Amino acid sequence: MAPAESLARLRKHALDRVTRGGVTVATACREAGISRGRSKSAMWKIVRYALDGAPVVGLGTFPTYAHLFFYRGRELDDGSGLLEGGGSTMRSIRLRTPGDAARPAVKRIVRKAFKLGKG
Repeated sequence: MAPAESLARLRKHALDRVTRGGVTVATACREAGISRGRSKSAMWKIVRYALDGAPVVGLGTFPTYAHLFFYRGRELDDGSGLLEGGGSTMRSIRLRTPGDAARPAVKRIVRKAFKLGKG
């Protein structure tokens, strides 16, 4: 297995552990052997999902929370008020606990982002 494939597999495993709940991002990364670096405030990106090579959703972590990034977030119809940011294209949702990712409003926005990515 190539080093890039191995790292991608480790990152996927770490993301799965966090989204299923019960572990923090730091714990999942440590268990998977992925270094988060020494920074106490810098973002560390775990994964980016794309359709046909175009990024749709990304997950970035900080020491106490994670951000779910939507690369075309400005174009999404939020309705729930969860999307944060005022940049020209991207928006994000702050996830404070693993359970936040399972909220129906978050899942709706993720589905909308992928539908937008297909269109």
